[in-house]
Order: sequence, then C-alpha cells, then structure tokens
Amino acid sequence: MALAAVSRADNSPSVTYGAAGHAGLFAPAADLARFTAWWVSADDAVVPAALRRAAASCRTEGLGGRRGYGWACPGDAFDILGGRWPPTAVSHTGFTGTSLALDPVSGAWAVLLTNAVHAGRDATAVTALRRAVHAAAGITGSTPP
Repeated sequence: MALAAVSRADNSPSVTYGAAGHAGLFAPAADLARFTAWWVSADDAVVPAALRRAAASCRTEGLGGRRGYGWACPGDAFDILGGRWPPTAVSHTGFTGTSLALDPVSGAWAVLLTNAVHAGRDATAVTALRRAVHAAAGITGSTPP
C-alpha cells in the first residue's frame, strides 16, 4: 500500500517550494526499524560502525546539554529515555511526533510513530507518551527484526 504525505503548509519554507530537511521524518515503521537496526549493527558498508558510535556519543559535555550528532544523550533536556536505558543509549525526536531510541552497545532500539501536530501544536501529551513508551522499551529492550 502506498501512502503520500504533505508537509504542513505553516511549517514549510516557501523558498524551497515546501521541501526542507527539517520537515520531519516520513517513513514507514518497517523502514525506521531497518534504519535503527542498521545503526546499532556492526555493518561498515555505508557508514563505518565506529563513526556511527562516535556520532551517538556525547559531544557537548559542559556546554549546557548532552548531545551527540543528531542525538540526545541521557541527561539532556530533550532526553526521552526515562532513565531505564543504558548510559550509552541515545534518542531522537521529530516535530511531527516520530521518536527513535537506541543503544549502540547492547543493540536495543525502539521506534514510536505518532502524529503530534494533527490536533494542534501542544505536544504535552505526545512528549509524555514518548517518555512512557521509551522507558517501557528500555526495561525489556528491543532487538532488531
């Protein structure tokens, strides 16, 4: 089944005719599962595993946040892991409600797809849902398919 998505007009820059890298993560759950499973794998074919590990480690210690390259590390203001993931775990959230959590060391990962902007811009409920789901996933862990 093919699905089409259109970025919200109020969040799309007119200069790029509605296309922008910040518009959100639009992909089927199966593709996100493959992406996160690859991210925690030892596969060096596209991006060396060592480089992915470095990107997922804290690069902002002492600068007021705990961030990797594109990832929130435990203890960051945007951390959604709920304290139940290993200290090497990271997470990423998208404006539209998508969130990914993974631990490169253990190989555990979780993907949550929601629509945070369907009913408006107040993300309070989605933020709480992200934290609850990823905390629960951290207890049991997830394994690549």
